[in-house]
This record gives sequence, C-alpha cells and structure tokens, in this order.
Amino acid sequence: MSRKTRMLVLNLLFLLLIGYSFVYKTIEVPQPANNYDDNFFHSNYPWNLNMLNIPQAWNLTTGKKDVVVAVIDSGIDMSHPHLKGKIWNNTDEIPNNNKDDDQNGYIDDIHGWDFRDDDNDPSPGHWHGTFVSSIIAGQSKGNVVIGVAPNISIMNIRFLDDKNAFYNNDWENFERALLYAFENGADIINLSIFSFVKPPSSFYDVIKKIVAHNVIIVGITGNLKKNEVTYPAKYPEVIAVTSINAKKEHSIFANSGPETEFSAPGENITGSVLTSPYYKNESGTSFAAPHITGIIALMLSIYPNLTVNDIRSILIAASSDLGEPGKDPIFGYGVVDAYKALSLTEQLKQERAQSNVTSNNDFFNAVVFIGAATIVFGSIFAYWYTKRFHFFNKRDNK
Repeated sequence: MSRKTRMLVLNLLFLLLIGYSFVYKTIEVPQPANNYDDNFFHSNYPWNLNMLNIPQAWNLTTGKKDVVVAVIDSGIDMSHPHLKGKIWNNTDEIPNNNKDDDQNGYIDDIHGWDFRDDDNDPSPGHWHGTFVSSIIAGQSKGNVVIGVAPNISIMNIRFLDDKNAFYNNDWENFERALLYAFENGADIINLSIFSFVKPPSSFYDVIKKIVAHNVIIVGITGNLKKNEVTYPAKYPEVIAVTSINAKKEHSIFANSGPETEFSAPGENITGSVLTSPYYKNESGTSFAAPHITGIIALMLSIYPNLTVNDIRSILIAASSDLGEPGKDPIFGYGVVDAYKALSLTEQLKQERAQSNVTSNNDFFNAVVFIGAATIVFGSIFAYWYTKRFHFFNKRDNK
C-alpha cells in the first residue's frame, strides 16, 4: 500500500470517529418541564384533592388541551362557568352548515353527540354529567370547584335520560356512544354508569375493541351496597373504581368485589350543577371514578405514549394500600398518590427516551464499525491486488 493510500485510510477513520463522537454527545434526553404557575391556584383545596396529592402533582402538569376525556353520561352544560374553555371542539366539522364535513356519520357534531335524542345538541337533562365533568376538569372562582386536570378537554356525549337512567333497549345506543368516543379521538372514556344486568356480548366486543386500541375506560363498582362489582366496570378491560370517605373508609353505599382496582373520594364531593349557586355536594361511586380519570389525563399530558398496561402498572405502584395487605375486594390496590403517579410517568418517559438514544447509538456504532471494516478490508484487498498485479507485470516483462 502506498503512503498516499495509507494516509487516505487513516483520514477517513479519523473523520468517522469524530462524527461518532459528535452524534453521541449531542443527543440528550429531554428534561421535564415545569408547567406550574404559582398564581394559578390561590386557595385551600377540597379534601378529596389533598387526599390524592393533586396540588403537588400540579407542579408537574395541570393537563394539556390535546388530551381528550369522553364523558358518556347525562350530557354536559357547555355554557357552565366552571367548564368554560374545557369542552372538546371537533375541528374537522364546520358549525351549523348542516353537513357531515368530517364524514364520521354525524352532522355538525361540534362538541359531541346526543345519543338519547340522536342529535348534535348534547345539552343535559340532568346535572350528573356536568358534575362528573367538573371533577375531571372544572374550575370555579376561588376553587370551590376544581377538577383534577383543569387544562384537558372534555368530549360531551349524552346517553342517559333526564332521570339519569338508561334501559334494556339502550345497549345498542350505548355501543354507538362508546364507538363515537373512540373514533373521534378520545384518550380516556369515563363511565360513571352502572347496570343491574349483564350487557349483551356485542357490548363487550366494543369494550374490548376500544381498549385493544389503547383507549382507557374507567368505570364504577356501583352504589348497591353489594359484594359484586357492576357492569361495565366488572369487565377486566375496564378500570373499576370504588368510593371512600375523608377518613379513607369504604363508603357504605359502594359495591365491592374482586374486580375493584382503586379507591377514590366519593362522599360529600363538591361539583358543578345546573342551577344557582351552580355547585353542591354529592356522594356516589360516580364521583370517585372521575378522580382516577383525571389522574390518568395528567399522566397522558406528560407522556402521551403510555399504554393501558403502563397506566395500570403506574397507578398500582403509586397506590397506598388500604384494608387487607395487597389488593383486596373492598379497596382494590388502595388510594392513588397523583404526584407519585406523575413522577413515575416522567421516569418511564425518560427511561424510554434514553433507551431510544442507546438504540440509535447502537445502530450508529454498527454503521461505523461496518464502514471502518469495509475500508480496512478494502485497503488490504487493494494492497494485495496491487502487489499481485505488479508481480505478474514483472513476470510478463521477463
């Protein structure tokens, strides 16, 4: 090999090593952002938020607008002052043009759909849906009402009637409501609804389909004082939430059973209603589930790529045990610490980002190695070929 060839090979190897060093050192794992505004919250918080460590969790995030929670319920008062700016907008639909612009099968569904009256006005006939939504994302002056995730979006889907009830002939509409939420981009579906009877198999098929596509469904154990979790929370795909009081005691009205996963405040909860003064206290497992829904919405605000299994695992790890050691039919895994859940979410996000960097570096290292090996072996071959060619030339000249 000539001196000129050797210098060329050495220069190429040097440039490859410099490039490797540059790429390796400039890829960094993103650091967590601090989204907390010291002036955003300015009063004492309700007991239910303090129990779940929500105020501390807000140091990490108060939610993001692009996280969408579908509330399938009695409809939501979208003009309610506590829910101003919280309602999901279907940006693919042009308002009031009497056309299905996004071709989803629903005309002018700007904020959701009314599956009770089958129209595009999911206004409430009962306060229940508004109350549930306020626990998830509401905010009033002085924080008398303050939701767990006040900066996320609520998709308004009315299914229950003016008596806050549904009937045996409503299962198909229930399926349509679930599919609407799924097909229109909901990340989480809150079902503060329970059934006295087992749903048809087609309903369960819809539940399985939605969860298989990584949409979270949160349900309630029921308010029948029975040792049996009601549907749809009884399904293993649905996160079943029961109610506790301010002393962390199981609410006397709440159902229990082996499907119970988490306990959350459900007694004397302050939420938004339809008439002045626009808030009141109510009790029920219906009002426990939205707390877990809100925490999940905060988790997705930090790391949108969480899977259903990720979310369940994090919630379990962030729970404080109540009752018998470990998971039990009354309290499930216990009470979730929202701050711990968000911290674990951030940790998982960082670990996966680092894993991606390592994978990228491994790939780059392989490319560098192959390139270097190609140059080295190519140079050896060139040297061998040149010597051999030179040898035959010398023979031919004899």
